Amino acid sequence: AQAGLMAPSELWSCLPCGLTQLLGAARGSQPKMKDTGAALIFLHGSGDSGEGIRNWLEQESNGTFVSSLRSAQIMTIFPDAPAMPYSLIGGLPQTVWFDRTAMAYEAPEDVPGIKRSVEQVDQEIEKLVQSGIPLSKIGVAGFSMGACLALHVGYGIGRYAGQLGLVASMSTFVAEGSCLDELARTRQGPPLFMAHGRDDRMIRLPWAEATHKRLVDAGLPVPKELLTFPELGHELCGQEVKLLLDFILPHLASQ
Repeated sequence: AQAGLMAPSELWSCLPCGLTQLLGAARGSQPKMKDTGAALIFLHGSGDSGEGIRNWLEQESNGTFVSSLRSAQIMTIFPDAPAMPYSLIGGLPQTVWFDRTAMAYEAPEDVPGIKRSVEQVDQEIEKLVQSGIPLSKIGVAGFSMGACLALHVGYGIGRYAGQLGLVASMSTFVAEGSCLDELARTRQGPPLFMAHGRDDRMIRLPWAEATHKRLVDAGLPVPKELLTFPELGHELCGQEVKLLLDFILPHLASQ
């Protein structure tokens, strides 16, 4: 989807993030535990599905995203957000990780919704740990709303916050008054991949830059500069997905 086609940012929330309206709403992929020593949990954006974001990553990597990780014995898990009333589309059902009352940096966050979805991801992490995968070999990544949730899982209220192998965040922001900030100051890790499109008209670049600065100020192992891509809207691109893979592999692959 091209960001310039709709001016009011609220209208974006009623569309599946990126191209996934073409991909259907199949249920999230289920992992196979055998012969894996690490795992990546990838969280989709609003209105999307686990299968949708998996297909999008595959499209942007010429079909190599999942196989590259599998070759390094890293399983991929793509959970589905629940369908729930979403305020930005008048309370109609939408697959979202939490509610938004406005698409704005200063808007209050839905703390109960974030807690509920963090618990859903924590349960996925717990299953992986019980299967024998150490926390240091589990990463959480996401796009848009899923990326915001990944930050909460990795640095905020998640049961395993500060203990995971990595967090990756693309095209997102964390609300100005978030509960994340105070908790993030108590974490010493994990390393973060963070990227954003310079032409994103849904989640404005200044919101991402402000979020990045807050994470740096919290003392987290964050790159000094936010990785940005010219002429990229609220979407993924091949170069970004390649750099994401280059980040994931050395942190999660078996040595």
